[in-house]
Parts: sequence; structure tokens; C-alpha cells
Amino acid sequence: MNKRRLKLCEEFRSRVEALLGDFFTAKGLVLDEVIPDDLCSRYVLVYRSPACKLAIYYSMHDGEVNCVFGSLGSDNRDVDGVGWTYIRELQYKGREPSIEELLAAVSPTPRAGEVQLQDIVGLLKDNFDEFVNSMSVSAR
Repeated sequence: MNKRRLKLCEEFRSRVEALLGDFFTAKGLVLDEVIPDDLCSRYVLVYRSPACKLAIYYSMHDGEVNCVFGSLGSDNRDVDGVGWTYIRELQYKGREPSIEELLAAVSPTPRAGEVQLQDIVGLLKDNFDEFVNSMSVSAR
């Protein structure tokens, strides 16, 4: 991994910890695994609690910062796979969002990683328990 990408990965991890470290601790989440791919085009931080897993990732390829919730048996190295659910899916679980609501969530221009991360922080802090309960219900 080149030094520039490694630095970006380390900065992302530091930023996530600064914004969410205390919150994660209060919710019983601990860092379970850090997964950089060979080129660090995607950098994944996987956290685990007694109830679920949560992964926050940064994709350098497309500039995406995103968050997924997983069951405890979910494979950390396949956050797009079985057992993982994107935070936006959980946000709308159990209801059909209006077209206006969906359009409002889509930026007409690419958003900076920091803005995406701040959105995730807000969603987690406002809805974490609901998201975990939703994961528990769907795992049954």
C-alpha cells in the first residue's frame, strides 16, 4: 500500500474514532477488525457488540463513505454480502419513503467524505437502537 493511501486510511480511522468513539463505547461496540484491501481502495472498520456488527467504510475508488449493520455471524470481509444491511435500508425499514424524501437524500453533486461521514454519525446517534432492533427482528 502506498504511503499516501495509507495516510488517508489512518486519517479516516482517526476521524471515525473522534466522531463516534465515545458513542460506540456507550453502545457496547468495540473495534473487531480493520480491513484495508491491498491498494486501500476500500478501507473497512468493523465493530462488534453483543447484539450486532457495524462496519463503516471509505471507498477511495468512488469517494463513498457508508455504514452497514450485520448479524454477529456476518463475514467481516464481505460487507456487501449476506447478513449485512446498509444503514439507508434500515432507515426506511417498515415504511415506504415518499419520492420527495428519497430525492432529498440524493445530492445533485458528489459530496465530500466528511459530509457523508457526518450524515452517518447523525443517523447512528438518532437511530442506533432502532437499527439494532430492526436487525434482531430480521435475523429471526
